[in-house]
Amino acid sequence: MNSTLGFEKIFYISLPQCVHTGKSSNFCSIASRIWIFQVAFADQITLIHSHISRTDRQDAMALIAAASGLSLTREHGVYGSLIHEKARPYGSHYLRNEQLGCWRAHANIWRKIISENIETALILEDDVDWDINIRSVFAELSRQMSLQTDFKHLTPKWDRGQVHMNTFQRKGSGWDILYVGSSSNIPNLNNLPPRYIYQDPEAPEYDKVGRQYRLELEIWGVNTSEQTNSRVVAPSWYPVGALGYAVTRSGAQTLLYNLGGYNGLQSPVDLAMISLIQNGILDAYTVIPPLITPFWVGGARDSDINEEKYMEEGTERALGSENLRNSARLALAELIKH
Repeated sequence: MNSTLGFEKIFYISLPQCVHTGKSSNFCSIASRIWIFQVAFADQITLIHSHISRTDRQDAMALIAAASGLSLTREHGVYGSLIHEKARPYGSHYLRNEQLGCWRAHANIWRKIISENIETALILEDDVDWDINIRSVFAELSRQMSLQTDFKHLTPKWDRGQVHMNTFQRKGSGWDILYVGSSSNIPNLNNLPPRYIYQDPEAPEYDKVGRQYRLELEIWGVNTSEQTNSRVVAPSWYPVGALGYAVTRSGAQTLLYNLGGYNGLQSPVDLAMISLIQNGILDAYTVIPPLITPFWVGGARDSDINEEKYMEEGTERALGSENLRNSARLALAELIKH
């Protein structure tokens, strides 16, 4: 498997540093580049405010990508407060600025996929974790998808003699989204669709699988009382969160058209994507347990969208992540001299 896990590109979203100067001038300083949002000339700068910049997460992503042999492209997160009123989607006045900015950051990548003619891409948030052997994990997923016959649209291009080939770069493929990372996933219990179960030697042991995913594995017919290394691929129904998902160019077109572009936006982007799935507009699949998971450091630092909720609840999660056999972030201590 190659450094982009069989996709043409891997993008991850992370907030840049944004500085407001004075009452009528503000700009974002991003590395050596400056993005001008509004320019006004004044006799003096009276006040400077700095928005949050997740350089901590950017450092972590650089480290685990290097340790795993991955090539990532960082795309800037968006501050919803800086989106001009005229550019806000119809119906989005119910959304908080953080939710609006989250949508715009994903929409920017969908637009890039379309304009740069990218066939498939993997989109990640900047607080994720994965198995240190992530390339083997995706190679096995690709191999299994080439063997299964239940979801013909999901069958990737596969060369048995060239495991490193870009196996998910397939023009004309029928799928739109492949969820490889989600906060939780709820299947359609009223009409349970076909599923594909496969064994992955890199899948997490039973005690490392989150409770919600243990229950879902049982729903799909996996015996979780045993030390199984099973994964399930099934049509998506209610995948919560846009933590990590692959999208085709046609899927990006569908997303950009339906979410904000022409049809407005009435809910957070992950819930809006679910609505498209349940209405048959997007052809989506989910991998269970997920290959990409959130990494928790504890408290308000774990969210840039629901920070107040974390502070109010005083939620302190243990350092680490679920659903992985060998966390890449926790493996850094053994891999890097210190």
